[in-house]
Amino acid sequence: MFSSSGRILKRLAVLDFDHTVCEHNTDIVVRDLLGPGGVPPDVQSILRSCGWIPYMQRIFRLLHQNGFKPMDIASAIRGIPEVPGMKSCIANLVRHGFDVIIISDSNSEFIRVWNDYNDIGPYVHTVFTNPARFDSSGLLELRPYHFQTECTLSSKNLCKGKILTEFLRRQHDDRQIEYEKVFYAGDGKNDVCPMLRLGSNGYACARRGFTCHDALQTAIGKLEHPYIAKVLHIMSTAAKLTFVSACIASGSLIAYVHYSQAADRERLHEGVRRDVERQRMKHLAAGVEIESSKNSDLRPSSNGSLPS
Repeated sequence: MFSSSGRILKRLAVLDFDHTVCEHNTDIVVRDLLGPGGVPPDVQSILRSCGWIPYMQRIFRLLHQNGFKPMDIASAIRGIPEVPGMKSCIANLVRHGFDVIIISDSNSEFIRVWNDYNDIGPYVHTVFTNPARFDSSGLLELRPYHFQTECTLSSKNLCKGKILTEFLRRQHDDRQIEYEKVFYAGDGKNDVCPMLRLGSNGYACARRGFTCHDALQTAIGKLEHPYIAKVLHIMSTAAKLTFVSACIASGSLIAYVHYSQAADRERLHEGVRRDVERQRMKHLAAGVEIESSKNSDLRPSSNGSLPS
């Protein structure tokens, strides 16, 4: 399919990594290998004075000094579970023609190890994150992705909004690819910037119960112009968020979720349920099987609707 300008038309899914693809924060999991009291006060002070990247570099040095090997760190990363159903969701997106990219403030080594162990590496178009590698002695060396000061919503070492904007430009200008729909899923405060940069073809998927959800609403409220992207609130209460599937219907994505604890499940908005079922029956009639769930909980926000 081609756009009116002759470019290839595709769809893009942009994913944060920690708490979006894998269930936990990769940096915290590795830091906790040091055990209770393993991080001395002088190292904690680095976090306050210098930021996260210098802090984690000192953590990696502590691990190295305490005899932790690369295999120990890799084992801890491999032990992190997925956000349930996320691996199949990513595979399903790619099978239906999506490009999937990851933009994360973790690091390249952690993401590579986790993706390879969970067999999703081949599905990911590009990973944008802080570069990291083990040196010859087994010390994990970490560097910032870039240095920026213009975006106050982001850390100095990585502005996800800038990365997304530059990726879209390169795809458009250099590869003649135009994305007719762009979905961004994330949980953290640093996911607000890229969500604010989404256009009318964009869908901001903010995980309820995490920082991004309220921070995005606050940021939208401060805008001097209308927010033209649509916000899909990924519902979550006390139960863990579970991605059940990705439903590709009428050329669009409906990512819907359910909860791991039945007592915490909320009823899906009736209009969304009818829409999902109508599209599912339409595709079943055409011989295309589409998975659905009566307990799914992804609702359109007051300023948006489900993609079509």
